[in-house]
Amino acid sequence: MFEQAAAKCGYTIIDGFSFSFPRTFNGKYFDYDVVVRENSRIKTEENYAPRVLHLYKPHGSIDWQKVGEKIIKNENPDNPVMIYPKSTKYESSYEQPFFEMIARFQQALRKENVFLLTIGFSFYDKHISSIIHEALEINPSFILMVVTLGIESNDALTKLREIASKNNNVLLIEERFIDLVTNYPFNEVYHDNTGEGYENKSF
Repeated sequence: MFEQAAAKCGYTIIDGFSFSFPRTFNGKYFDYDVVVRENSRIKTEENYAPRVLHLYKPHGSIDWQKVGEKIIKNENPDNPVMIYPKSTKYESSYEQPFFEMIARFQQALRKENVFLLTIGFSFYDKHISSIIHEALEINPSFILMVVTLGIESNDALTKLREIASKNNNVLLIEERFIDLVTNYPFNEVYHDNTGEGYENKSF
């Protein structure tokens, strides 16, 4: 969905895969960025291109395929590279390319003034929830918003409920995804190049 939305809205995605074909995974591509060519610069510093985002998929993707020792993009793979809900899920997260995604996620949460929005995440995935809890402990500028159902009954959210009752850096909201996108304020900055804006502002 994220790739489809990015294509529709004219965004460039940096997802750990090469820009050449076949698109091959390598963590170094997360260190790349997109800048406007030098002859278009107004100032001496780097002129970063707008509408560029990083996309991390810690559980893999339906369009990833393993070929030998490499992971490539393939629209119709025979056996998608994904972590499925099973007993070895935690162990699989320490294999590539999943480990690279988790490591990048952990690095991001340690930066200053980071805001993390989770939607529909139960916090039962230990390899992900432990990183979020760690960030809350070591990063004083980290803000977490959790949007999901069953907040009061979910045992995995016990610690977050305690933090939210004492501090304002954890926000727990009991809503469905459709409720969130319907009520979340739309920022006019994200109008398209024509100035007309998108037909559906809630996405």
